[in-house]
Amino acid sequence: MKPHTMLSRLVVAVLAASSAVSAITAEEFNAQLAQVDQAFASRGPSLEILSQYDALLRDTPEGLDEAGRMVLLAKVHYKKAIISLSLGKESQAMQDFEISLGLNPSNEGVKKNLLGLIVKYGQREKLENIKRHMPEDDPLLKDTLEKIHIIDGLSRSGDKEKLSEAIQLAPFDTSLREKRIALTQEAIKSTSDSNEQAALFANIADDLDIITKVNPTTNSENWNRLSDIYLFALGEYTNSLTANKKCLHYNMDFETCKKNSKFLNKYSTILTHLATHHRYFQHIQSEQQDNEAHQLEEMDFKDLSTRLTDKGHFLKIRRENEKFDTNLAYIISKSDSFNKQYSIKGNKFEDTVFETLAMHSLLRHDSKSFKKYATRSPKDSLARRLNVIDGLIHEKSFEQAQQEINGCPTNMKESTFLKSRIEKIQAHISQKQQQQRRQQYHQQQQHQRQQHQQQRSQSPPKNDYYKILGVPRNADDGAIKKAYREMTKQFHPDKYKGDMTQEEVEAKMTEINHAYEVLSDEQKRKDYDAGHDPNDPESQKPGGHGGAGFGGHPFHGAQFRQSGGSGGNPFGGFNFNFGGQQFGGMRSGGPRFGSSSKKGSFSFKKNKAH
Repeated sequence: MKPHTMLSRLVVAVLAASSAVSAITAEEFNAQLAQVDQAFASRGPSLEILSQYDALLRDTPEGLDEAGRMVLLAKVHYKKAIISLSLGKESQAMQDFEISLGLNPSNEGVKKNLLGLIVKYGQREKLENIKRHMPEDDPLLKDTLEKIHIIDGLSRSGDKEKLSEAIQLAPFDTSLREKRIALTQEAIKSTSDSNEQAALFANIADDLDIITKVNPTTNSENWNRLSDIYLFALGEYTNSLTANKKCLHYNMDFETCKKNSKFLNKYSTILTHLATHHRYFQHIQSEQQDNEAHQLEEMDFKDLSTRLTDKGHFLKIRRENEKFDTNLAYIISKSDSFNKQYSIKGNKFEDTVFETLAMHSLLRHDSKSFKKYATRSPKDSLARRLNVIDGLIHEKSFEQAQQEINGCPTNMKESTFLKSRIEKIQAHISQKQQQQRRQQYHQQQQHQRQQHQQQRSQSPPKNDYYKILGVPRNADDGAIKKAYREMTKQFHPDKYKGDMTQEEVEAKMTEINHAYEVLSDEQKRKDYDAGHDPNDPESQKPGGHGGAGFGGHPFHGAQFRQSGGSGGNPFGGFNFNFGGQQFGGMRSGGPRFGSSSKKGSFSFKKNKAH
């Protein structure tokens, strides 16, 4: 195939332009080309090197035939294309590759790069033009046609996943991305989950971003669509404003972008605050740590709520929002228009607005306003969670409140609003735990005492008073009194005839006295039967009886009283003296215990008859 058969209109235009500029010799041209090539090789691709190659194209080498001139120009355009490709200027690179291939169709590097870009950008028209001038069995051409065939098959399937596979093969084919946007919009309509909708809108934003970069001037409405999605669906004011500015940069007369520019700039303060609140609400719903996350305080909610609802803060835009009286009413009307466009019920922008207003209502205890705004905020929003937790705390259901907090995301627990509730709950729980510990301690002590008492009640007392008096355990009062009288007569110091010493008699009388004292008293006998001996200090129950004298109990003559005899005393005819204390027939005003009698002495004498 002859070179001139490959010439396109573009190549002809290039040759015509090169013949119209100032001419230099072939040697001078080659010398300048060598210098630029050397700079390219040493410094790499740059805009400066690119401009130097452009300058070479303005000079025409003399003394070369058309074929020689085409070879040199093809080389320069190839170098330009390589630099543009390195600098990300793929559209410019594609044009230079196309010119270079037209000038020199034998350059394999040019064919490979050009065909790759044609597939990448979906430039089917260019492919048809080049295909007419290449052999059908060219390996690069056959490989390219096979890729195009695969892409077309995936694109015609109508399946979003397969369409995404096609986009991986041709990432800058805007027609494929427009098809995916249409399928994504249908998916948005079919779901009511706000988070899922936001993720799908993010996919549309990615596709529109590529479309506007490839064709920034073709359709200005794409810039406006991108700006609206960033603001209402994703809550990203800065990106929304950037897209709007680019729209006006490429088409300053596009009316829709001009109108939105007034809104985005007039409401910049409110929209910036809303974007900050949106990032905050996103952060507290996440489990991932973010040290750069902005923390909001009560004043932040108050300030933004005032700007939204106070009529005195209304921002009027001429011939745009005169029918509204608050900023809230105006921005929600714009949000509603966005929802209508995409057939959805809500979006992240208005979620942020109403959650902010609900938080402010909650913090100032305005239940009416809270109910109004909370119903339009997400179910898992901070405001609605706090309302439930506060209700449980008010009802003193602290454990349930703690369970609600445990179900919150990690970052939400770290918010100042939830931390204050956590501290209040933990203080109550800590106090309750202390009370429980004290109660458990007292119960344990009581249990130990009960065990101790039970153990003592299960063991027989040291002194067997029934045995001492010689009566059974079920003896009645009469039997006990009778036995007592008999025992006291038997061991009466004046009548005792046995072998016991005086000390042993005293000890025996003490036993008899103790036995009668306990068994003749209903309460003492009951305690004794339960294992508590009032005369045994180790057997005393808490709050039991104390005493002095014999074993802690007084030994007095009244215990010896009986019917008949002198004064009813069985020992009416005798005086007993225990260490100076008289019993029996002693008179009032007699010697006191511990008086002149010898300590520890025991004496008795018979009284004179009265």
